[in-house]
Amino acid sequence: KPTTPPPGPPPPPATLQGGGHLRSRTANPGPNARVTAPQLERGPTASSQGAGLARNATKARTSRNTCAASGCGSSVAGRDCQCDASCKGRGDCCADIDVCEPVGGGATTPSDARIPPTCAAMGCDSFEQGQPCQCDADCRRRGDCCPDFGHLCAGTPVDLEQLMHDIFPGDVYRAFLKFKPLIGGYDFAGDVDCRHPNPHLFFANIKANADALFHNQNPAFPMAAEYLNSTFWGRPRKGHHQVVLGFVDMQGPYYEWLGDLKPDGPYLVITMDPREYSEWLNIKFVECGLLGWPGVSALTGAEFGLRLIVKDAEHGEVCVGADAGRAKCNLATSWGLCPERNVWRPIAGEVHALFKLCEEKYECEIVKAGLTSTAGKPAPQLFLFKVSKDTSGKAIRRSRGPGA
Repeated sequence: KPTTPPPGPPPPPATLQGGGHLRSRTANPGPNARVTAPQLERGPTASSQGAGLARNATKARTSRNTCAASGCGSSVAGRDCQCDASCKGRGDCCADIDVCEPVGGGATTPSDARIPPTCAAMGCDSFEQGQPCQCDADCRRRGDCCPDFGHLCAGTPVDLEQLMHDIFPGDVYRAFLKFKPLIGGYDFAGDVDCRHPNPHLFFANIKANADALFHNQNPAFPMAAEYLNSTFWGRPRKGHHQVVLGFVDMQGPYYEWLGDLKPDGPYLVITMDPREYSEWLNIKFVECGLLGWPGVSALTGAEFGLRLIVKDAEHGEVCVGADAGRAKCNLATSWGLCPERNVWRPIAGEVHALFKLCEEKYECEIVKAGLTSTAGKPAPQLFLFKVSKDTSGKAIRRSRGPGA
């Protein structure tokens, strides 16, 4: 568990900056604009990347470097050609790419039932009775994993302490332990009802504003577009969803506008109308995502209901002053203007809330993706969170000691 710093005078209240999910009301705030009346915005779907992948199963071939043989939806290092939604942009699609068709979020799936099942097509928490291979967490125990399970679905278990060291380098880790930045106004001990208020509230920002931000069309806040698109890894099966947390400039490929509460893809990126925003709603979104949105059929959660995406520890510039927190910055200088003085981006408060929920309230399982750089694009750090549940599907609460 996280180390507690020695007693001392209480730290000053955390200052949360704009440039995470929270943005100031000013017309074009930079990533370090102070937030006095925060709002949440949400981010771009990769579905546009898959546009033009037509359905044409008659072109399927059976050689090793074909989509029919190796599956759709992922880029595999060392292969002569690829079958993911971005291959046309790179110019390295396999000849039979037309056997793949787009699904929400930009990944591809086989368009002919004769193609062997893959985790890219079925999703990483999927067990489909009668299929020759599976993609659920127990497939290794049974010995029936699909060939691409290890590449797309298998992560390394980590605990909260390791996670903190991975995402908070050096002095930022020490500042996080000292100040414990947190968005206030939330009852962490109480029960949560994810049906109320209506979940539509979390996705009700104006579509044009959200599209511009996450489609990298807002010059005041560019996306970290140089990073590998990681939507293929740990992708939930059809009809199941994951809340996405992390630096807003990393969330572009995950974005889908959900103002109608009818997601096509599996990823849920928050974007609230600033007039409706409150800090406790921000944290409620985190908790409901972690739990998989119980009682909300439109947002049925995946086995791992939440993913956290942050930058690689080595990539990017060392940013100082007003530049800190921008897309070009490295991990250490992306957390805020000055974490050592308790000035953070809002994502730090969301991450602390997530840690607090897993350390004090629920039994959580965390896995880290083993992503590697591909085609010159650095791989982000990606973590999936899962809450343990009983046989009835109810989240298991941590036991509370006398007087707790």
